[in-house]
Amino acid sequence: MENKSEIISISLKKDTLEKINYLTEKLKLSGRSETIRNAISLLDSENKSLEKLKGKVSGILIIIHKHSKNTLKLSHIYQRNIKTHMHSHLENDQCIDIFIVEGKSDEIKEMKNTFQKDKRTIVSKLITT
Repeated sequence: MENKSEIISISLKKDTLEKINYLTEKLKLSGRSETIRNAISLLDSENKSLEKLKGKVSGILIIIHKHSKNTLKLSHIYQRNIKTHMHSHLENDQCIDIFIVEGKSDEIKEMKNTFQKDKRTIVSKLITT
């Protein structure tokens, strides 16, 4: 089966384009397209790992976000799954929240996705055992 490339057009904010250019140069990739392909591959791999989670899981959920009380509000929705929660302020009006989580895999995945969908979230990373 032939893997034919297609050309698409996308709109990006200036800071996102700067990140792509930086990563392309830093990682010595052949161009922006390769950088974007690698990013999509990483996102796909992470998604497949999440899909494989079954049963009861334990782990760490890391959220980096623009300062907001919304993360606290969201955390209350999932308090049954949160064993420990640590919050710290970072530079540039950003915060990091680290949650030790435990529960049914579907609930933990839903929690991660809920935080990730928040427009103030910059990073949402789940590490499980």
